[in-house]
Order: sequence, then structure tokens, then C-alpha cells
Amino acid sequence: MTAFLLCVLMAVVGQQVIGHPPRGPRGPPPFLGHGDPESANECRTEVGLTSEERESKKSGELTEKELCFIKCLGQKSGALSDAGVLNIETIKNDIPDHLEDSAAVIACLEKVGTVTTCQHIKKVEKCFPKPKEPKDRT
Repeated sequence: MTAFLLCVLMAVVGQQVIGHPPRGPRGPPPFLGHGDPESANECRTEVGLTSEERESKKSGELTEKELCFIKCLGQKSGALSDAGVLNIETIKNDIPDHLEDSAAVIACLEKVGTVTTCQHIKKVEKCFPKPKEPKDRT
């Protein structure tokens, strides 16, 4: 489940860099595995995030509902306690092997502090590397 949270976070970061919304519903890229759909559905319901909102998004900035969705997934996966403490060991075990500079990601996460509001998810997001821009083949 933590891998799913990391996948969602990486997908959202990728969307911000590229500057356009993903096509179709969000989810982890296939090479990152699959999250727990039941928890994802519960979190969407809890925060009121509709599929229409996700699909019609124009800006790269995360909405409050999206931030709350990511926070909810972190809590359901055990990566984030109800008190807002990141479970670094759980996250370490679930960071994908292909993630560039995972040691730097962990070091950054250790400095995040508590994540008690949805806006605090932005502190977590900053720890993950931005996807590289595709090279122009012209």
C-alpha cells in the first residue's frame, strides 16, 4: 500500500512537471505495482474526490482534495500515523528499486516533521525527484 502512495505521489509530481493532466483515471504506472483499490476508494469517498474532478483537472497544482486523498492513503497504508508521523521503515521497504537516489529521498523524508494537515503533503512531495523531461527528437 505504501508503494501505491509513492506511486500516486510520483504520478502527481510527474503531472506537475509536464503541465497537463494525465489522460484517464490516475493510478500507479504498471511497473510500480498496484495499490489497494479498496483503500483508494475509501479515501476518495472520505475526501469527496470525484473521478470528474480528477479527469477535468487543468492545472499542475494539487487541489486540497488531492492532497487529502494522498494523506488518507498514507494513513491507510501505515506510511503515515494518525498523529502525522511518517513511518520511514515502512516507506524504505516500499520505495521502488528503480527510484533514482532513494537514499536522498529517505534523508529528505526524515526531515519532513509531522504531516497533520493535507497541505503538509507538499513537504513530502518535495522529497521525490522530478521526472526528467523527455528529450526532443527533432
